[in-house]
Amino acid sequence: MLPFAGEQRRQRTRIEYMRERYIEIQSTIDMIENSQPNLRAAAVKKVEEKMHTLEQEMIAKDKEMKKVNAKMQQAIKETVDLEPLSSRIFKKFIDNLEYRIDQDWKNFNMVPKSK
Repeated sequence: MLPFAGEQRRQRTRIEYMRERYIEIQSTIDMIENSQPNLRAAAVKKVEEKMHTLEQEMIAKDKEMKKVNAKMQQAIKETVDLEPLSSRIFKKFIDNLEYRIDQDWKNFNMVPKSK
């Protein structure tokens, strides 16, 4: 699990990065929508390269996040779940304790009573 130390912070940073890009995309779309109808084609041409770059960045970041998620899911599957182990140990402890109590009780009943 050592490679995943700090992964939550890095994942939060990736999400923040994507959120900023989406805000940037939304502002570009708003700018195009607010332009005059006869100038919209020119506005689209003006931001076409920028939008293509943003698209490639978002695709790359999405792939990166999916790759990290897949690695983390694999690590979770491979990690031993300690909860069942502790419950099994506790059950064995209780069983042992009950066995000893039963043995002591049998030994107590076998002791001859004085007359």
